[in-house]
Amino acid sequence: MSTHHMVQGDGSAADSGTTELELDGHIVMSDDVCLTLPLRFIYRMSDPYVVTLEFPSESADRPPVVWKLSRELLWEGIQRPAGLCDVRIWPPRSRLGGGQLSILLKGAGDWALLEIPFSTMRTWLVSDSLTLVPLGTESRLIDWDAVLQRLRRGL
Repeated sequence: MSTHHMVQGDGSAADSGTTELELDGHIVMSDDVCLTLPLRFIYRMSDPYVVTLEFPSESADRPPVVWKLSRELLWEGIQRPAGLCDVRIWPPRSRLGGGQLSILLKGAGDWALLEIPFSTMRTWLVSDSLTLVPLGTESRLIDWDAVLQRLRRGL
């Protein structure tokens, strides 16, 4: 099951357009075992280079586990194997039947291999995320003065 929806702001410069994709993915435990789990992908115009991946918590008093993924890397991984180090993404061997997009996440000594519906992710990226902010135009949404001020305060 998957759902995706777009939440648009008021069209002003401070527009906080967001799109979310909720779907059931699989975490691969071994060649024979995989667990189904709900996942949420979030794209916000306020952070135009990033797609947030949330793994919901089993407990209401614990926040979800969050990974920040490069939207460009996700887009590239839909087309061909992509990524190094902590995040690697690759499309199904044959895109004719849809198949599963694979996402390998590596942390401090741990890893997780996710499989999610390829066609669902591709459709969401194209129809929602890239509609909000086309690839290559992300930098227009960054307040570079604010970034420089934060850097100066940090130094």
